[in-house]
Amino acid sequence: MLRPNPSGGVAAALALALVSFGTPCRADPQSPERDITVGPSLAWAFGAPDEGVLVGAEFSYLPGGPFWFTLGGRVLSAAETTGLAHAEAGVWLFATWGIGYSRRLWGRAFDGDSLELFVGEPLPFAEAFDSGMFFAEPYYRPTFGLSSGDVVHELGLMLKFTTFQ
Repeated sequence: MLRPNPSGGVAAALALALVSFGTPCRADPQSPERDITVGPSLAWAFGAPDEGVLVGAEFSYLPGGPFWFTLGGRVLSAAETTGLAHAEAGVWLFATWGIGYSRRLWGRAFDGDSLELFVGEPLPFAEAFDSGMFFAEPYYRPTFGLSSGDVVHELGLMLKFTTFQ
């Protein structure tokens, strides 16, 4: 059973505030088609059972329309270093929304198997010639331990390159 965590409400409010400062929709109606995104992430993780800095990297595939799929890894630097691998899928609808699964590779700060939710807002900041663009994506990702019920909240920022223009 999931245990309530009062810091979760604060994290959700911060995530919604970050998303509300983003662009409400794309300037053009073009959708990604067989595009990719790749880049690092930096986040603060807090909640049960530990807190600290998460550093990660992600690769996403955008097959067409509003859909996306991501594979990535994160390392938590806390009392004990913990490594995680994850896969997520979602849609872009005024923000990026997703659900995923993570697996602890080493350490103890996260459950062995966890369910993740994701919300973020891509904010383009530079074009990369004719090959794509760079964007920042503030995000919130709660991770729910499937066996312990622990919830780890992650507030972070991704810096990514995408082939989508």
